[in-house]
Amino acid sequence: MTSPFPLAFLILGTLSITGYYFLHFFAAGRDDTFIMLWSGQSLGKAEWFINYNEVPQEISSSIIGTLIAAITTGQNIENALLTVKMFGLFSALVALSLIWFERNKIFAGLANRSLVALSAILATAVSPVFMYWSLGGLETAHHALLLLVFCLLVQSAIIKHETVGVDWWLFGVCCLLVLVRTEAFWPTFLAGFFLVIFKGKAGFNSAAFRAILLALLFLGLLFGVRYKFTSVFWPNPVYAKVGNFKTAIPGGLKYVYDYYVSSVWAGIQALAVGYGALKLLVLTRHAARTETFPVQAGLFDVIAGGIIIAHLAFVVLSGGNWMEYFRFMAAIVPLMNILVFTMLSGLWVKIVNKRFVTGSILCFIALSFTQIGSGGNQYAGNCSKPLILENISHDIKSVPGYAIKNNCAHSRDFFAIKPFIESKIPGLLAKNNGHLTVTSSQAGFFPYYIRQNYDKNQVWFIDSAGLGELDIARLPGERNSGGLNNRIDLALLGRAGSASQYFLSHPVDLVYLLDASPEVRANFKKLGFNTILDVNGAVVFSRPGLF
Repeated sequence: MTSPFPLAFLILGTLSITGYYFLHFFAAGRDDTFIMLWSGQSLGKAEWFINYNEVPQEISSSIIGTLIAAITTGQNIENALLTVKMFGLFSALVALSLIWFERNKIFAGLANRSLVALSAILATAVSPVFMYWSLGGLETAHHALLLLVFCLLVQSAIIKHETVGVDWWLFGVCCLLVLVRTEAFWPTFLAGFFLVIFKGKAGFNSAAFRAILLALLFLGLLFGVRYKFTSVFWPNPVYAKVGNFKTAIPGGLKYVYDYYVSSVWAGIQALAVGYGALKLLVLTRHAARTETFPVQAGLFDVIAGGIIIAHLAFVVLSGGNWMEYFRFMAAIVPLMNILVFTMLSGLWVKIVNKRFVTGSILCFIALSFTQIGSGGNQYAGNCSKPLILENISHDIKSVPGYAIKNNCAHSRDFFAIKPFIESKIPGLLAKNNGHLTVTSSQAGFFPYYIRQNYDKNQVWFIDSAGLGELDIARLPGERNSGGLNNRIDLALLGRAGSASQYFLSHPVDLVYLLDASPEVRANFKKLGFNTILDVNGAVVFSRPGLF
C-alpha cells in the first residue's frame, strides 16, 4: 500500500510546479496565433474557412484551434489571446489529471502505481517545453491530450471482447485528432494495425474496427468538403511548407536530436523511446506469430511507443518546425514521461529485485528537473517574462495586456507595425484612390491587424510565404518549415522564377519586412522603392511615387 506522505508530496509539488510555469510562461506564444484567430473570428463570412482576402482557403492547420478561436469573436486582441491560452492550459491540466485517474490502466502490472503516475505527472508539469506550448495559444496541448486519450481507448478496445456495435468514443477521438492537426490521420491506421495484430480475426469483427472504418469515412468526407470549397485536399500550410524530403529529412533529424540532447531528462526520454520501440517490436512479433491475446500489463507502453515513433517520423519528414523550443515535440512529452517511469520501474525490479520504492522515485524526479533552463539558444524564457503576482493584485485588468507586452513577437508587432497600420495607411489609401496592395512574409499579426481596421477592398494582402495565399503556396520553389523561401526584393527584380511572374502580375504598393539586410535595402532602392518606416522589428518600403 502506498504511503500517504510521498503522495501528498508529489501532489503538492505538481500543483506548485504547474503554478510556477503558468506564471513563468503566461506570455508565451508566437504570432501564428493570429492566423488561427482570424480563421476563427471570420467564420460565417463564407461557406468555408477564408484567408485574409476572404477567399475560401484554410490558412490554419488546426480546425479545432480555429473553432476555439471563433469563441473570441468580438473580443479585443488582449482578451482573445488570453482566451485561447486558457483553453490550452485547461487541456494540459486535463492530460495531467488523466494520467492520475487512469493510472491503473496506464501502469498496469507495476507496483506503487500511484507514485509512478504522480512522478510522470510531475515530470511533465516541470517540462518547460510542454508548459510553454500549452500556454502558447495554439493547438499543441489539445493534441497532447487527444494522443493520450487515443492510447487509452485503443488499449481498452484490444482488451474488450465485444463484437457488436461501434466504439463511438474511439471514433470521436480519431475524428478529433484529424481536426486538431491536419496530418494526424495516421493514428487511425495505427489503431487498425494494433487491432489486427493483437486480436487477429476477432479484430476485424470488433466495435473498435467499425469505429476505425467510420473515422476513415469521416476523413474522406473532410477531404471532399475541403476540395469542394477550396479545390485542394490540404490546408495552405501543407502546400507552402512541404517540399523535397531529401532536404527536409536532415533538418528534421537535427531538430529531434537537438531536443534529446537539450537536458539530461530529454536523454532519458530518448532511452524510453527506444524501450517503447523494442517493446513494440517484441510484443507485436510475438502476437503475430502466436495469435495469443496479450496481457494488459505493458500494452499501453506498446501503443504509446507506436504513437511516439510515428510522430517522430512525421517530425523528421516535415523537417522539424521553425518555432522555438520544440513545438512539435511538446505533444508527445506526456507519453514519453509515462514510458520513462514504466521503463525505470521495470529496471529497478530486475536489478534490485525490490519494489519501485519511494527513494528511487524521488531520485528520478530530481533528474526530471534538469529540464529547467535547458535548450541553449532555443530556450524561450526571454520571450515570455514571468507574471509577477504583485502585478495581478494591483491591477487585474492589465493581465491580458501583460501577455502581449511581455512576449517578444507580440510586443515587437505592437510597438513596431501597429502604429503604422493605424496612422499611416489612411493617408496612403487617400493618395492611392482608396486601395493598397501590401505584401509580407509575416502572415500573423500584420495582416490580422490590417483586417481589424480595413476591409479587403481597401487593403489586399499577399503572403509571400504562401500560408495565406494558395496561389503562392503552390508555386515551385525552395521551401522550409516557415513556408516558401521567397525573397520579395529578388521576386520584384525578376530573379525568382515563378514568384517573379506572380508579383509582376500583382503589382504591390507596400512591402513589410521584420528586418532588412543592406543587400535587401539596396535592391529596393534599385527598384525605386522608398523606405517609409524603419524601426526595430518593422521596415516598410513603398513603390515609387506612393509616399
